Order: sequence, then C-alpha cells, then structure tokens
Amino acid sequence: MKPLRDLLPFLAIPPVLYSFIVSVLNDDVHVFLAVGRIADYFGSFPACIDLAWESKPIGNRLIFYLLAKIIQPVIGNEFLVQVWTKAIAAAVAIVICAYFAIQVSRKLKSSNPYWIFVITVLAVLTLHPVNILETEFQALLMALLAVALLLSDRKWAHYLAGAVMLGIILVKLITIVFIPLVIVTWLLTERFLVVSKVERLFYGFLVATGIFAVSCLIWFHNFVGDTLLLLSIGHPSSMSMAAQLVLLVLKSPGVIWYIPVLFPGLIATVLLVRDEFRTGNRARAAAILFSWAFALTIAFVQVEFWIYQYLPLVFPAITAMLLLMESRGKDAWNLFLAFVGIMLVIWFVACSVFIVPHLGQWSGLEHDRSVILVNYPSITSQKLLYLDSGDAPYFIGAPSACRYVAPIVIQRATNWNPGIARTDAYRDEMDCISSYNGRFIIFDSGWFGTHEPVNSKINDEYKQVYQGSQWSLYQRMG
Repeated sequence: MKPLRDLLPFLAIPPVLYSFIVSVLNDDVHVFLAVGRIADYFGSFPACIDLAWESKPIGNRLIFYLLAKIIQPVIGNEFLVQVWTKAIAAAVAIVICAYFAIQVSRKLKSSNPYWIFVITVLAVLTLHPVNILETEFQALLMALLAVALLLSDRKWAHYLAGAVMLGIILVKLITIVFIPLVIVTWLLTERFLVVSKVERLFYGFLVATGIFAVSCLIWFHNFVGDTLLLLSIGHPSSMSMAAQLVLLVLKSPGVIWYIPVLFPGLIATVLLVRDEFRTGNRARAAAILFSWAFALTIAFVQVEFWIYQYLPLVFPAITAMLLLMESRGKDAWNLFLAFVGIMLVIWFVACSVFIVPHLGQWSGLEHDRSVILVNYPSITSQKLLYLDSGDAPYFIGAPSACRYVAPIVIQRATNWNPGIARTDAYRDEMDCISSYNGRFIIFDSGWFGTHEPVNSKINDEYKQVYQGSQWSLYQRMG
C-alpha cells in the first residue's frame, strides 16, 4: 500500500498542468515570440537572432526563435498558440524536475524521489501566469538542471553544468543571481565540497564561454553593444540603498500569492533553521538564510518589483522543504502532505484558471488584428514601422522596417532616461524612423507618448485609417 500512497500526490499534477497550459501568455512573451517569429526577415540563422532586437540578450532570443518555429503551424489561432507554447514549457519543466528529483534522492537517502518530484514540479507549474516563460522562469529551470548535473556522478554532467550556467547568464545577465543559489543548494544537498566537480564545472563554463566568444566574432556582432544598451534602458533609480531596502520590505510580502511554493518554503525554513541552531550546525542555517536574502537581489537592484523578479526565491523554498523532510524521518510524509496542500490552496485561489481565468485579456488586441487584417490584407507582406511595445508584431506578424522591433530606445529616452538619446542605438532607430516611407504605421500613442520629430512625421506624411482599442493604423498619403 505504501507505493500506492506515494503515488497519490501525483493526482494533484493534472489539474495544475491543465491550468498552466491553457493560461494566457503575458505581454513580455508576446514581444519575445514576435521577434522570434520575424527574425528570419533580418537574415539567415543564426545571425538573424542577433539582428532582430528585443530587450533581452541572445540566449532569450534563441529560445524564442526556436519556439516560434515549433508553433508556426498554429500561428493565427491565439488559443492554440498559447497551448502549444505552454505545453512545450511544461514538458521541459517536467523532464528537468524529474531529473532533479532522481539526482537529489541519491544524496538525500531518506527522501522519496516521488515526493521530491511532486514538490519541485508543483513549485514550477503552480506559478501565476505572469511568471511563465519570463527570462527568470527560464533561468529557474536551467538552475534546477545545473544542480542535478552537479549532483550526478557522471563527469560529463559536471562539464555540462558549466555550459548551463553560461546559459543562465545569457537569458538576462542579472539572472547570474541564480548561480550562487545553485552552488549553495548543491553544497547543502551534497553535504561536502567535491573539488573535482568544481574544477569540471569551471572548465565547462570556460569552454562554453570560449565557443560563445567565437560565435560573437562570426555571427553575433551586436552582442556587446546590445548588452551595454540593456544597462541604459532600465528604469533608473534615484533612491538610496536604504530607501530601496525599505521599499523591498514593503513590496515583497504580496508575492506569496503569485509564487505558491514560497509560503510552505518559509515555514520549512523557520523549522529547519531552528533545528540547525539546536544541533549547533549554524553554517547550514546561515547558508539557507543567505539563499533567501540573496534571491531578492534582482528585485532589489531593478527596483521594479515585478512578480517574476522574485522567482529566484523558489530555490531556497524548495531546498528548505526537501532538507526538512529529509531530517524528519517518519514525519516526512506528513510534512510532504502539508507542503503540497498549502501550495495547492494558494495556487487554486490566486493563480489557477479556475478562479482567475484571465479569459479575454487580449480580446481588444485580437479584435484590432481582425479588423486590420480584413480591411488591409496586404499589410502582412510588407515591412511595417511598429511604434508600440511589441504586441503589434506578435498579433500582426509583418516584418519590421527597423531592427528595434519595439522602439524602446525612443520610448525610454522620452519617458525615463534622456541619456539614451546619446547612444548609437537611439540614433540608428531615429534614422530608420525618419527615412521610413512604407505604406503603414502601427502606433500606440499611450505607450509611445509624444516625441518629436516622430509625431510630426506621422501627421505630415500619414493619415489615420483605423483607431482600435490600443493601436492606431496610419496609411501613407498620396
């Protein structure tokens, strides 16, 4: 009967998986997929993913370029696009979580691999839709994979872990935060430092970095410039570190509703740290507490407090739960049920499509797309000037006349950081806009704002032919 009991929690996975797959894509994912979809218009692979710009590094662009290729047969059907995209993400997550569970169970001998898998996969699949497929989500999966590879006894796995760590950096740069979390989790699970594994990890990272550097010389010529630009287009903060810390403390508690694993993870951390102090193992207690504090780095540095910036917290939450279960012996089953139950309650109330469906969230944009494509069917066969946040390239799918598919460099220079106007990217984008003489412009005035001479160009050379819920369509006069 015990094997059957161990398998019962698997019954929680199907409804969570269903909710994960049918939930809507968020705004950022629209941008990522849009650029991946039209990248081929900029040249041949792999150089095209460097030439088609979006505000994340080359690793993120590669992932979404491949995703866009896979979902190409269902482009135009928004529901199927989100289902295919999320199903692929879910499949990758399940495979990584299964491998993670196998490797962790080899080190935590008293922990059941089924329990480890259920906790890990639920930690990932119960996330609120706003988190799914963000760069931090990708980094989270890669970080779980890196831990599993380091725990393996296979030498090739340790080298591969180094390459995976480079991937973590290349999806968003600041996701480098996950790497110390990987090391801490690995050490807490392994229980001692294996120098040979560290050496292979380093060599794997070094070789992967060398291969990537050669790729930059051959194909990714814009990598360095784009990386420097990313540091400029972030929202600048004039706050002191003390003020940022206060704001972090005030903003952070609500994130528990959007990342259900955090609440049981915090409970496990309190119990685990108490136990470690009682037994005199203060180093392990300090390591767990360090993980929680360090995992807040992205939210603290960027001072934007988007929910997905807290995804590194998933790591110490999972680690604390698994270590506590492993230390409690016969009580591990009860702890396991409690952790899973708490996660499911928070997920169902705050994140699931059964309570928070988000249906029709993009209905206005879908209506705009239908009207535009019906009345102007030739629009998809010509290069367009997109002056919006990136939704239009996703829904319309026409190639972009400018490398900066969403002209963030112009929008941010106007609304956030005037210093961007001194960058080469800003000048290149303004040259492209000024010289554009195509037939149509798609304009989101609420996002783009007022910018001269762009607004004058639109008024002097184009006339508005459609005003939708978000976009205005302009057609060239004459």
